[in-house]
Amino acid sequence: MHLAEYHRPVDVMTVRRLLARTPAVALLAGGTTLVPELMAGAADTVVDLCDLPLAFADIHPDGLHLGALLTLASLTPASAAASWANGLLARAAQAAGPINRRNVATVGGLVARADSTSIFWLALLALEAQAIVVAADGPPRQVALRTLADMPADASALSGHLLLEVLLPQRLAQARYGLATVARTPRDEAIVAAVAVVTPTRTTVTVVLGGVTGQPLVLSGLQEFTPDPARLPEALADLLARQEMVSDFRGSADYRRQMAGILARRALSQALV
Repeated sequence: MHLAEYHRPVDVMTVRRLLARTPAVALLAGGTTLVPELMAGAADTVVDLCDLPLAFADIHPDGLHLGALLTLASLTPASAAASWANGLLARAAQAAGPINRRNVATVGGLVARADSTSIFWLALLALEAQAIVVAADGPPRQVALRTLADMPADASALSGHLLLEVLLPQRLAQARYGLATVARTPRDEAIVAAVAVVTPTRTTVTVVLGGVTGQPLVLSGLQEFTPDPARLPEALADLLARQEMVSDFRGSADYRRQMAGILARRALSQALV
């Protein structure tokens, strides 16, 4: 790996000029994860984003805006942003790891990493979050995070773009949630995880599963089963039977399929109380 340049800009326009100048740019946020472009030797220029004014959490009429450089430690139970969806963001942020990691891990970094076992990533998907990104030229645009989640695990979903913020829509501000995981110990990374989000009127019921397929698995349209919850286990089993589960040293495909159904039901039970 040979680095020719290192930049630490203080404004977004400088980042955009650097993106326009060369495609071999690696963007650094919190620094908790190795950057694929650097590991592969595909980048010769590093742009450190830590001085950009993107560490905000603001509530506007269209929803909650989380700056890309907002740290997970900022999403405490006492913060206004953490009250969104009855505290789901604060709970999910705490599941991201110990406090020293949360002090540097950023919202944008987690979105760029798109780890299917990250509780925070699953929570953003369940809350129908949008990424606001900008390229070297042109206006900012919105991209549904679920679109990014559908891309192959080895794809660089934000390649050539700077993530400015994440927008959580106002319609889910008062949603209830459920969260269930299974891991070797309570502090280990989840093997399988489920996040459920239910609107107060139960017109939207969604479960997002992580650790079961290559990408997070979004199960939407489950509201039709809320009047008769006894039908839910069979419906979930049918949905999961159509999926090709991953298998590794931490759990077989059959184990993940069984746990996915159990955790989905647990998360939904919490959200429907």
